[in-house]
Amino acid sequence: MGISCCYTASSQILAVYFDRLKYLAFSLAALGIYVGLMTWPILSQFLLNKFGYSYAMGIMASAHLLHIIAGISFFEPKEEDLEGMEDNSEVDSYDKPKQPIDANFGSDNLAMEFSPEDFARDNNSMSESSISETSSDMSIVSMTPDLKTDFIALLKSWKIWLFIISGMLWNINSAGFLIFLNDYIIHNTNMDKDEAALGVTIIGIANIVGCVSVILTSSLKFNRFLLYFCAITFFGAAAIVASFINSKEMYYTIAACWGLGQSITISSLLGVVSDLCSVSQLPLLFGILLLAEGIGGITLVPLAAFIGEASGGRYGIIFVGCCGVLGALAILPVVVLSLKRRKL
Repeated sequence: MGISCCYTASSQILAVYFDRLKYLAFSLAALGIYVGLMTWPILSQFLLNKFGYSYAMGIMASAHLLHIIAGISFFEPKEEDLEGMEDNSEVDSYDKPKQPIDANFGSDNLAMEFSPEDFARDNNSMSESSISETSSDMSIVSMTPDLKTDFIALLKSWKIWLFIISGMLWNINSAGFLIFLNDYIIHNTNMDKDEAALGVTIIGIANIVGCVSVILTSSLKFNRFLLYFCAITFFGAAAIVASFINSKEMYYTIAACWGLGQSITISSLLGVVSDLCSVSQLPLLFGILLLAEGIGGITLVPLAAFIGEASGGRYGIIFVGCCGVLGALAILPVVVLSLKRRKL
């Protein structure tokens, strides 16, 4: 629960601090995750062998103090520092209504002389206008968004529902493939445990390479929805092809392709989601997507395991790969709509 709260809250922190460089910031954060996933097992195994279970767990637990240090170091930016930030969200938000600007404001075409009665009349009008401005400010404050209004606004968007379904499906591929891969390779090919484990290492390296690729292309202007769609399709298709592996070369190639697609999908996720909602709605939407992914993992991964046990593992991998491809097809209408808008 603690890790999930930190992970969800970090989505808004990055969105508040970064706008023009948000794709770079999001992909750098994802890179840190993959670097940790690669180095942590090696470090933990070393600590367990060196100090034993109790001391090793104490040392590893102290690493979580980094969350406290990072949290203390974040300060909310001042409002004037956020004036240049654009809101590219496609979900309706409850922003302050913009006041119409008078076209003649600032123009002085007539020389006028004021009498004391004019000043008195002006003072009365000014007091009345200040009262009206105060009442309008109060109405604006009453329109300030809260959790309920943000939640309703998100659920009214069909694009959000498609992304929820997509996340639920492709996470089945992300979680299930790694569960079934080793056993399937060992029992259905001539490779041993070490050779099968090397494939998992290649997936980890491919994850870092894919994340770095997203970082290097973060400054380029292209359709992020299309990249997200292609990445989900790519590692879903790679999982399906993995069920027909018959050599080490093919296994390592498929593992690298799957790792690239998975890392590009996760590295692009936060940037794509930020284009669907406002900054205030981002933690809520990101949390909803993570919840959907968790529900998909809890419900359909056991079904894939059952299918795999009954078929020697092959159809279990095919099932999770098909779920990944279906997750890509779920957001295809959003991708097509975004491409049409770019042409216009």
